[in-house]
Amino acid sequence: MKVLKFGGTSVGSVDSIRQIQHIIGQQTDDCIVVVSALGGITDQLLRAAHLALENGEEYMEVYQQIRQRHLDMIQTLIENATVRQMLCHEIERILDELRSKCQVTILSDTFYEFAMPLMKKLGFPMLMCNALEVSDEGKIIGYRLRCAQSKLTTVKALQSCGFETIAAGDSFNDLGMIRASKAGFLFRSTEKIKADNPDLPVIEDYGEFLKAIVAAL
Repeated sequence: MKVLKFGGTSVGSVDSIRQIQHIIGQQTDDCIVVVSALGGITDQLLRAAHLALENGEEYMEVYQQIRQRHLDMIQTLIENATVRQMLCHEIERILDELRSKCQVTILSDTFYEFAMPLMKKLGFPMLMCNALEVSDEGKIIGYRLRCAQSKLTTVKALQSCGFETIAAGDSFNDLGMIRASKAGFLFRSTEKIKADNPDLPVIEDYGEFLKAIVAAL
């Protein structure tokens, strides 16, 4: 297993991101890709956090700069406007339909501070993840994990309250909650994980994903 780590400068521009895509595409073995925030974004996040702690409104200007830079990057990388809109609308459609039939919870190992812009676009579905610790000076000094094995622990907690769970994921740390649930799926997972777990249903298409969930209700 190869680990490819790309720092902030490596993802600082459209051209550099396309170069990363080229490098990844040349890999013949399974690999893990780790990318940093866009070049300069970490400093902007720290500045925004510092301004927010001072109870000023200036942090929103920094936040909007961060948001706009990412939107501009998406606009450039995904040139087809129809594809961009389709991705957002498809996710929103699935969430809306599922909400009409059951409770939807997103379990993630990310941090609230990073995930909120995306959650806003999705209509703020329930998200259970971790949190960053920020000092009075606005520096990230640590993090708080909700609990050990957070995804599996959360699924078991919901089940202890009388809920049935249906789980889906794409990575190794999703396997526990998938196997512990009433029904579970690998959604757009890696070839390695699919090969190591041949008993788990594999789904690649959003439409089929929705049908599988509804059928398991």
